[in-house]
Amino acid sequence: MLILLKDGSYQSFATMAMIATGAVTSDIEVKVFAMEDAVYALRKDQIDKHIKFEKPYPEYNAALQDAIDTGKTQKWWELFNDLKDLGDIELTVCALVADLLGLELEDFADVVDDIQGVAKFAGDAEEADIFITI
Repeated sequence: MLILLKDGSYQSFATMAMIATGAVTSDIEVKVFAMEDAVYALRKDQIDKHIKFEKPYPEYNAALQDAIDTGKTQKWWELFNDLKDLGDIELTVCALVADLLGLELEDFADVVDDIQGVAKFAGDAEEADIFITI
């Protein structure tokens, strides 16, 4: 499974982590390729700051925030790191976007495994049985 993650919102990351959970627990290899503002959201100095819910449903947003604040659910990156212990899953950021932002691998949160170009993404897409864009 290949997931293209373009949106840097918390909801998009959480959706990706939930889909990845189902795949990893079903013994499906998961590769996530982050582009656009999703790359910025993965910076060490940003990852904790972007836990805000932007959907136009205040009750939904409050319920999600409460679930995180009370420990009823993990933050997406905690879940993602736990999945690495269960199966084959990796998160790669787009080299072009990282370069535009002046970022190296050490600038990203530990959930990020690598920086690769779109050629690697294209090769992964060609081999993937399942392709999802978020």
